[in-house]
Amino acid sequence: MIIPQPEEISPSKVQPLDVVLFLLSGFGYVWLVYFVDRQSFVQVLSGFGALFVCYLLLYKYRSTKIEMLILWGLFFRGLLLFALPNLSDDFYRFLWDGEMINMGMNPFRHLPSELMSNSTDFASTHQALFENLNSPEYYTIYPPILQVIFALSVFLFPSGPLWANVAVMKLIVLLAEWISIVLIGKILHKLRFPRKGVLLYALNPLVIVELTGNLHFEALMICFLLAAFYYLLQERNIRSALFFSLAVGAKLLPLMFLPLIMMKLGFRKAVRYYLRVALFTVLFFLPLWDVELLLNVWKSVNLYFQKFEFNASIYYIVRWVGYQLYDFNIIHAAGPWLSLVVLTGILLLSFNGRYSWKELFEKVVLTFTIYLLCATIVHPWYISLLIAFCVFTPLRFPMIWSAMVVLSYAAYQSDTYEENLWLVAIEYMVVIATLLWEIRKYYLLGLHLRR
Repeated sequence: MIIPQPEEISPSKVQPLDVVLFLLSGFGYVWLVYFVDRQSFVQVLSGFGALFVCYLLLYKYRSTKIEMLILWGLFFRGLLLFALPNLSDDFYRFLWDGEMINMGMNPFRHLPSELMSNSTDFASTHQALFENLNSPEYYTIYPPILQVIFALSVFLFPSGPLWANVAVMKLIVLLAEWISIVLIGKILHKLRFPRKGVLLYALNPLVIVELTGNLHFEALMICFLLAAFYYLLQERNIRSALFFSLAVGAKLLPLMFLPLIMMKLGFRKAVRYYLRVALFTVLFFLPLWDVELLLNVWKSVNLYFQKFEFNASIYYIVRWVGYQLYDFNIIHAAGPWLSLVVLTGILLLSFNGRYSWKELFEKVVLTFTIYLLCATIVHPWYISLLIAFCVFTPLRFPMIWSAMVVLSYAAYQSDTYEENLWLVAIEYMVVIATLLWEIRKYYLLGLHLRR
């Protein structure tokens, strides 16, 4: 584990403006996470808006040392440890899966709805938790690394209360965030980028609220992925492969970055790297492995991307065209075609010649951007990975996106989750316009970012 040395975090004189911004930010985080319901869109929007203003001012006009501002970022996260997530209900499924494991059951094999209908005793003790699940008809899609965390939170507090179970998981997220911030600083130093870039992630309100406040485990994926690239930079490929496997064990999404690594390492080294990643990943899945595991996970993931829609961009345009031509939702056909577009984009970015480490991070950002633009679902916390990796590039459109994606919370004003497509359009017009402007500003011949 990488931890900062004592001399890396030294207090400094804090100017009055920074103190005001610190106090306003702290109050804003507590108010937004502890007291605002996601159905109150005006309050959500105003809370995030105020926090982003403080964030921008602290980054642009700071007089306090970077080390102190990093501590502030960690402090803001710490304030949110004991709040039940108010902008997301995913944590109920985390606890459900944890209950399954502690009862000796494999969460990949049992549908919540089936368990409730087949066992009267089970139903009587888990009714309250079941009623809060947002996907009772689906097998869990959370990989083994997360399942260990879910089980730990239930094991430590088998009878609750809920806030204690949640606090255990949030402590792990907070630790991952701390390590991520340290790793970002080390990678920036290795690439000879200005150290203040770490503040773009450490103080970002969306990252703080969504990962720690609303308990999303993109925090672990980001932490492990940063560690994988950090050790790759140091040519410690075995350790890098281990952390890359941990990232896959937290979320499956990092698999899309493997083609990028091939052109950086060369064919032979990349093949060895892939084999190590495969071996470690299999080992992580082994405790919960059975024949049905892959089938059930694939079934849930497939249904997830062919049934659910939220805050999409290109897909919504394709859907509209489908309604005009066929008078029904073509999500079942559009999903696979958009996946093919993503795969083509990844391959084009990967196999266009050898590139530097700086260009590798640029391609990571652009690869994930292509994925999000083609996805049928883009929740606000999905943007956090872009924020973590754009700090190693000149690209700053993820910062704009992190603010604009808050508009998607307008969908929660009603129980039917009806989206305001005008707000979705505004979000993506601003983000895509910024992206195109940055491409025009930084790209030469459409291939490499200019320094």
